Amino acid sequence: MNIIHIGLPKTGTTTLQKEIFPHISKRKKTLFLENNDLNKILNTSDKKNLKEKKIKGKNFFLSYEGLISPEGNPYFFREKSLENKLIFGYECHILITIRDPESFLNSVYLQNINTFNLKREKDYFLSKKEFAKKMKQRKKIDYINYWCLEMYKLNDLINIYKKLFKNVTILKMEAFNNPELIKRVFNINNTDAKKISQIFNQKKINQSPGKIIVKIAFFLEGFLNLFNLSLNEL
Repeated sequence: MNIIHIGLPKTGTTTLQKEIFPHISKRKKTLFLENNDLNKILNTSDKKNLKEKKIKGKNFFLSYEGLISPEGNPYFFREKSLENKLIFGYECHILITIRDPESFLNSVYLQNINTFNLKREKDYFLSKKEFAKKMKQRKKIDYINYWCLEMYKLNDLINIYKKLFKNVTILKMEAFNNPELIKRVFNINNTDAKKISQIFNQKKINQSPGKIIVKIAFFLEGFLNLFNLSLNEL
């Protein structure tokens, strides 16, 4: 059975894609695919093979957090779920990784600051109505400059996917510290499960900036504004 890992972002996805999922795919003798591979497939005649369960004659394990929505924004959860159903079909195994909401939202916001989108939390996290208004204004970058906090409800996300797909697994980020759980979810042996747990614990890839760096960024932005400049222009 094909496994489609759709995110959420900020749940150790870089480590999962670079270290964990390729290792699992190798042990299961499946083809591991990332975003670049998916884009190539969607633009070729191989697109139909995503539903037919095999690429190059093999089952595949695909991981791309953009499949859940742009930047993990819940405003697009339902729209993207329907696209995923159309592309991958009902029979595939959907894997969703999550983390505790407070930590997740903090990481989303800090990563946003890393792109020099220097908005205070109250201006970045919007209600459904406020976000819809931004979308109507429809500048090309609006959807990444704001985030629809009101629609962030994990139970709703899980229910959407359980209605559309035959197999849906939800894994908390810390589950990769548990070899026994890894063994059951991915149907691999004890040795490989322990190895995966060790790798996950050792790797710290693509971390969000810390709060001190955020304060410095806002200070620099305020200073530069005195001269009609901004960090984005440097």
